[in-house]
Amino acid sequence: MVAKVNNFTVIESIYGRFVVNRHCQFHAESLIKTGRPHIQDELNKILTIVGSLPESCVVVDAGANIGFVSVPIAKEILDRGGTVYAFEVQRMLYYALCGTAALNDLENLHVRNWALGSAVGTLKAGKPDYGAPQDFGMFSLVDQNDPCASEEVAVATVDSLRLPRLDFFKIDVEGM
Repeated sequence: MVAKVNNFTVIESIYGRFVVNRHCQFHAESLIKTGRPHIQDELNKILTIVGSLPESCVVVDAGANIGFVSVPIAKEILDRGGTVYAFEVQRMLYYALCGTAALNDLENLHVRNWALGSAVGTLKAGKPDYGAPQDFGMFSLVDQNDPCASEEVAVATVDSLRLPRLDFFKIDVEGM
Protein backbone atom coordinates (compact mmCIF):
# COMPACT_ATOMS: atom_id res chain seq x y z
CA MET A 1 0.00 0.00 0.00
CA VAL A 2 1.37 3.40 -1.00
CA ALA A 3 1.27 6.04 1.73
CA LYS A 4 -0.73 9.11 0.85
CA VAL A 5 1.28 12.35 0.73
CA ASN A 6 -0.43 15.17 2.61
CA ASN A 7 -1.52 18.19 0.60
CA PHE A 8 -0.23 20.56 3.29
CA THR A 9 3.32 20.82 4.61
CA VAL A 10 5.46 23.22 6.63
CA ILE A 11 8.04 25.36 4.84
CA GLU A 12 10.55 27.72 6.48
CA SER A 13 10.76 31.35 5.35
CA ILE A 14 12.32 34.63 6.42
CA TYR A 15 9.04 35.29 8.30
CA GLY A 16 8.99 31.94 10.12
CA ARG A 17 7.27 28.69 9.28
CA PHE A 18 4.24 28.58 6.99
CA VAL A 19 1.75 25.75 6.54
CA VAL A 20 1.49 25.60 2.74
CA ASN A 21 -0.40 23.50 0.23
CA ARG A 22 2.32 21.71 -1.72
CA HIS A 23 0.21 21.91 -4.89
CA CYS A 24 -0.33 25.68 -4.76
CA GLN A 25 1.24 27.37 -7.72
CA PHE A 26 3.61 30.14 -6.62
CA HIS A 27 3.39 29.68 -2.81
CA ALA A 28 5.36 26.50 -2.17
CA GLU A 29 7.85 26.99 -5.00
CA SER A 30 8.70 30.56 -4.01
CA LEU A 31 9.19 29.69 -0.34
CA ILE A 32 11.36 26.70 -1.17
CA LYS A 33 13.53 28.54 -3.70
CA THR A 34 13.84 31.98 -2.05
CA GLY A 35 12.54 31.73 1.52
CA ARG A 36 10.20 34.59 0.63
CA PRO A 37 6.56 34.81 -0.48
CA HIS A 38 5.97 35.26 -4.20
CA ILE A 39 4.44 38.66 -3.36
CA GLN A 40 7.59 39.97 -1.66
CA ASP A 41 7.71 43.25 -3.67
CA GLU A 42 4.12 44.07 -2.73
CA LEU A 43 4.74 42.95 0.84
CA ASN A 44 7.75 45.29 1.15
CA LYS A 45 5.49 48.24 0.30
CA ILE A 46 2.85 47.11 2.79
CA LEU A 47 5.45 46.65 5.55
CA THR A 48 6.76 50.17 4.93
CA ILE A 49 3.28 51.53 5.65
CA VAL A 50 2.75 49.19 8.61
CA GLY A 51 6.07 50.30 10.07
CA SER A 52 4.64 53.80 10.44
CA LEU A 53 1.46 52.70 12.26
CA PRO A 54 1.04 53.81 15.89
CA GLU A 55 1.36 51.74 19.06
CA SER A 56 -1.53 49.31 19.64
CA CYS A 57 -2.51 49.53 15.97
CA VAL A 58 -5.24 47.31 14.55
CA VAL A 59 -4.93 45.70 11.12
CA VAL A 60 -7.55 43.74 9.17
CA ASP A 61 -6.56 41.30 6.43
CA ALA A 62 -9.59 40.32 4.32
CA GLY A 63 -8.74 37.38 2.08
CA ALA A 64 -5.77 36.30 4.19
CA ASN A 65 -5.07 33.01 2.38
CA ILE A 66 -2.22 31.27 4.27
CA GLY A 67 -0.96 34.50 5.81
CA PHE A 68 1.71 35.86 3.46
CA VAL A 69 0.57 39.36 4.45
CA SER A 70 -0.94 38.90 7.91
CA VAL A 71 1.98 36.91 9.37
CA PRO A 72 4.73 39.44 8.48
CA ILE A 73 2.47 42.28 9.66
CA ALA A 74 1.75 40.49 12.95
CA LYS A 75 5.49 40.02 13.49
CA GLU A 76 6.17 43.67 12.61
CA ILE A 77 3.64 45.07 15.11
CA LEU A 78 3.92 42.48 17.88
CA ASP A 79 6.38 44.45 20.04
CA ARG A 80 4.26 47.61 19.63
CA GLY A 81 1.13 45.93 21.00
CA GLY A 82 -0.55 45.72 17.58
CA THR A 83 -3.22 43.22 16.58
CA VAL A 84 -4.05 41.62 13.24
CA TYR A 85 -7.48 40.20 12.42
CA ALA A 86 -7.23 37.84 9.43
CA PHE A 87 -10.27 36.54 7.56
CA GLU A 88 -10.13 33.56 5.20
CA VAL A 89 -13.18 31.90 3.62
CA GLN A 90 -11.50 28.68 2.46
CA ARG A 91 -11.65 26.38 5.47
CA MET A 92 -8.44 24.47 4.69
CA LEU A 93 -6.48 27.69 4.13
CA TYR A 94 -7.95 29.01 7.38
CA TYR A 95 -6.62 25.89 9.14
CA ALA A 96 -3.23 26.41 7.49
CA LEU A 97 -3.12 30.02 8.68
CA CYS A 98 -4.09 28.98 12.22
CA GLY A 99 -1.25 26.43 12.18
CA THR A 100 1.17 29.09 10.95
CA ALA A 101 0.08 31.48 13.72
CA ALA A 102 0.68 28.75 16.32
CA LEU A 103 4.03 27.66 14.88
CA ASN A 104 5.26 31.26 15.05
CA ASP A 105 3.78 32.12 18.49
CA LEU A 106 1.75 34.98 17.02
CA GLU A 107 -0.74 35.59 19.81
CA ASN A 108 -1.56 38.96 18.24
CA LEU A 109 -2.89 37.28 15.06
CA HIS A 110 -6.61 36.46 15.33
CA VAL A 111 -7.82 34.25 12.48
CA ARG A 112 -11.47 33.77 11.48
CA ASN A 113 -13.05 31.45 8.92
CA TRP A 114 -15.41 34.22 7.86
CA ALA A 115 -16.08 36.44 4.90
CA LEU A 116 -16.38 40.19 5.27
CA GLY A 117 -19.26 41.84 3.47
CA SER A 118 -21.85 44.60 3.45
CA ALA A 119 -24.31 42.68 5.67
CA VAL A 120 -24.03 40.07 8.41
CA GLY A 121 -25.21 36.64 7.29
CA THR A 122 -23.90 33.52 5.59
CA LEU A 123 -22.91 32.45 2.12
CA LYS A 124 -22.35 29.11 0.49
CA ALA A 125 -19.01 28.58 -1.15
CA GLY A 126 -17.62 25.89 -3.36
CA LYS A 127 -14.56 23.98 -2.29
CA PRO A 128 -11.45 23.67 -4.45
CA ASP A 129 -9.61 20.36 -4.88
CA TYR A 130 -6.62 20.84 -2.58
CA GLY A 131 -4.90 17.83 -4.16
CA ALA A 132 -4.78 19.39 -7.64
CA PRO A 133 -2.13 21.91 -8.73
CA GLN A 134 -3.61 25.43 -8.87
CA ASP A 135 -3.36 28.89 -7.33
CA PHE A 136 -5.75 28.67 -4.38
CA GLY A 137 -5.44 32.42 -3.91
CA MET A 138 -7.36 32.86 -7.15
CA PHE A 139 -10.41 31.04 -5.74
CA SER A 140 -13.36 33.39 -6.13
CA LEU A 141 -16.69 33.52 -4.34
CA VAL A 142 -18.34 35.40 -7.20
CA ASP A 143 -21.35 33.28 -8.22
CA GLN A 144 -20.56 30.77 -5.46
CA ASN A 145 -23.69 31.47 -3.40
CA ASP A 146 -25.62 28.58 -4.93
CA PRO A 147 -27.51 25.70 -3.29
CA CYS A 148 -25.04 23.11 -4.62
CA ALA A 149 -22.03 24.72 -2.93
CA SER A 150 -20.64 22.59 -0.13
CA GLU A 151 -19.35 25.01 2.52
CA GLU A 152 -21.40 27.54 4.50
CA VAL A 153 -19.38 30.51 5.70
CA ALA A 154 -20.33 33.26 8.14
CA VAL A 155 -20.28 36.81 6.81
CA ALA A 156 -19.46 39.71 9.11
CA THR A 157 -19.31 43.43 8.48
CA VAL A 158 -16.35 45.49 9.62
CA ASP A 159 -18.69 47.40 11.94
CA SER A 160 -19.96 44.14 13.49
CA LEU A 161 -16.39 43.29 14.56
CA ARG A 162 -16.50 46.13 17.11
CA LEU A 163 -12.81 46.82 16.71
CA PRO A 164 -11.35 49.44 19.06
CA ARG A 165 -9.91 51.16 15.96
CA LEU A 166 -8.72 50.33 12.44
CA ASP A 167 -5.33 51.56 11.24
CA PHE A 168 -4.73 49.45 8.12
CA PHE A 169 -7.10 47.38 5.96
CA LYS A 170 -5.77 44.96 3.33
CA ILE A 171 -8.37 43.50 0.96
CA ASP A 172 -7.63 40.72 -1.56
CA VAL A 173 -10.93 39.02 -2.27
CA GLU A 174 -10.85 37.98 -5.94
CA GLY A 175 -13.66 40.00 -7.43
CA MET A 176 -15.90 40.30 -4.39
